[in-house]
Amino acid sequence: QTKTYGIDLMLSSAVLTRPCFIFEGWATSPDATTAEYAAGATYTVDADVTLYAVWKSPQGDCGDGLSWILHENGQLEIFGTGDMANYSYQSAPWYAYREQITSLSLPSELSSVGNCSFWNCTELMSVTIPDSVTSIGGYAFYNCTGLNNITMPASVIGIGICAFYNCIGFTSITIPESVT
Repeated sequence: QTKTYGIDLMLSSAVLTRPCFIFEGWATSPDATTAEYAAGATYTVDADVTLYAVWKSPQGDCGDGLSWILHENGQLEIFGTGDMANYSYQSAPWYAYREQITSLSLPSELSSVGNCSFWNCTELMSVTIPDSVTSIGGYAFYNCTGLNNITMPASVIGIGICAFYNCIGFTSITIPESVT
């Protein structure tokens, strides 16, 4: 877009897309972390300017004391301590990015993996469950068709219904004797 002196410029309302990022808007600095102009906003200054897209990594909370961030390399990192929240079908906060999640980092202080947490994360390939986890919720890894390896510690005593349903990439899985 080109701004003409004396005439306000309406910025495009198109929202840009970039894998593993959220478009926040436009800024006048290439290093900006907050947007000065939203998509569709009006630029009124009569000066030459280059506007730069401002991107933010998707992130948020996923339980009492737990947070998450999706990195550009496709790693979903959960951090903090406690039980992961339980979700219903397609409601995990990272569900919109499920096809971009290729790896998962779980904290050593995690107590449980919530229901439907990684539902349909088809590109997720390998998971190591920390020794602190005692339960894996129902449908937690449902339809993770790319999942071919999971390391499950003896601390796990409960696995919910269909937790690994349609994980067709598994060649084998070892369920700890502690699971009842």
